[in-house]
Amino acid sequence: MVGEIEMARKDPEKDREYDRKWKKENPEKFREYYKRNKKRILEKQREYQKTRDPKKQKEYKRNWYLQYRQKKNPNYKPKVTFHDYETHHQLAMGSGIRTHREWVECYKLGLMPDGIYIDPAASFSKSYEKRK
Repeated sequence: MVGEIEMARKDPEKDREYDRKWKKENPEKFREYYKRNKKRILEKQREYQKTRDPKKQKEYKRNWYLQYRQKKNPNYKPKVTFHDYETHHQLAMGSGIRTHREWVECYKLGLMPDGIYIDPAASFSKSYEKRK
């Protein structure tokens, strides 16, 4: 057990994993420990944040967000680029969509290609352009 703790403290990832495991196994002891060592724990967390690779962190956040959106809406597809107003207009005319309600219904069913807004009227309005 002592060797395991020493090895965990040398590697920050193993250290964090060991702490998580200990917190789950000893919730009462952890509360007391946290109250006594709050400043030191917060400093340690800040240091850990500094040592993290920003590219990995960004990729992790992006993957988490994509999984979250996928759970919320199974038809969700990440959009890389968006099309202009003319493309939206041609899509609506060509597919026979007449109302906003039909457009939203088609969008939610996943019938729209990538890069199409759910609400083009709001996206291409002048007030929206000012906000960008």
